[in-house]
Amino acid sequence: MRYKVGLFCVMLLALWQAGSRSGLVSIFSKHFLETEDYLLFVRDVKILFILIGLLLLLSCFFIHRKTDESNATSGHAWIGSFVLALGLCTTLTLIVNPDGRLPWHERKDYVTLPAHSIKTNLYNKIKKTPDLLVFGSSISFTTPTNYFKQTWHVNAFNMSFNGGGPVDFLRSLNYVIQKSPDGKIPSAIVVEIVAPSLEVNNLNETPIQLWPYIPTNRIPEAVGATLDTFIRGNFFIDSIFTSSIIDANRWLPWIAFAKDGTGLIQGEEIKRPDKYQLSVKDDLYMGIGLISCKNKQLDPLGKEYLKDFISLARANNIGMVFYRPPINDDLYVLSGTKARRYHNCRDLFNNYMQTLVQQNPNISYRDLSDHPKISKMGRQVYIDTHHLNSHGNRLILKVLNKEITAALNWARTPRQP
Repeated sequence: MRYKVGLFCVMLLALWQAGSRSGLVSIFSKHFLETEDYLLFVRDVKILFILIGLLLLLSCFFIHRKTDESNATSGHAWIGSFVLALGLCTTLTLIVNPDGRLPWHERKDYVTLPAHSIKTNLYNKIKKTPDLLVFGSSISFTTPTNYFKQTWHVNAFNMSFNGGGPVDFLRSLNYVIQKSPDGKIPSAIVVEIVAPSLEVNNLNETPIQLWPYIPTNRIPEAVGATLDTFIRGNFFIDSIFTSSIIDANRWLPWIAFAKDGTGLIQGEEIKRPDKYQLSVKDDLYMGIGLISCKNKQLDPLGKEYLKDFISLARANNIGMVFYRPPINDDLYVLSGTKARRYHNCRDLFNNYMQTLVQQNPNISYRDLSDHPKISKMGRQVYIDTHHLNSHGNRLILKVLNKEITAALNWARTPRQP
């Protein structure tokens, strides 16, 4: 029986390896534990842990035990070892605090997921409430706040997050309103939404210090998602990556943040044609995922968060401009797909947003996903399938001139209480 179980485990390992980036041979090659790409590093570490776990499991079946007493002793040893390993992993995670989810050991560099903590910490240091906020995903990291000062004569703060979506928008606006440095509230918000599905899959990225700013009925979901991520080992792998790669200065994050939250791209090599092509090819899967809808529908939870976000802004007399950013034409070219393949998802989202516009006088919406100019500019404005440089985001603001002006005017217009 033990041999059958062993063979079955080997078969599972073979299937895992067949579907992964790395085969067994590559574990011993220089390509394993690739430090240039965080996602590939995470995948490799998980494969390594699975191999170690499999070897330990197989040892249980191939070690001959003669008595029940020896079996019990061995079982206790396994349980004790597991508890010890879990304790060491937890301790390392608490000390390193890689993603800034815990309220200590503040990290200033964008590494894996800590932009939520970084932006919050930067906002806490300003002394004057900004007139305008920028919300969105990492696409909006490089939206230049100085352009708002030059064009509309307003101060702006970039509160965009990696993977930012409805839950981040609602939580952040609630935080900004309650933590105003001078008792005032921003007049307008420019909101970039890249994923038309509105899917909420990043509750686990909410730092503990921001849990109170999520709607009370949603806090258990955030806590549960965070615990699930911990159990899956992601926090521990982040700790390994941070302590061994980032803190050792072996890897340069692609972006840093100014005091007003604006993202500054690190490194000139990203402008090289070969680097751009490689970045697009490596990012095709994520790029396609951002423009499609699962089950051909919008996420119900995401729609709830978005409605609550708009209602909170309207109650506080805040004008809003929503937009979908231009999709890089190179995404379609290199993936071999046509834009029309995703038009059903786009139309579903656009129809929903138009309904919200009709119901709420404080918002406007523009679909720039197939922008005839920006989408065709390639590496002039993009650094991969979807991330825009500062020039690209500046072009978007020029296109949205009318909507941003209207949002600011709406907020400044006196209304009856």
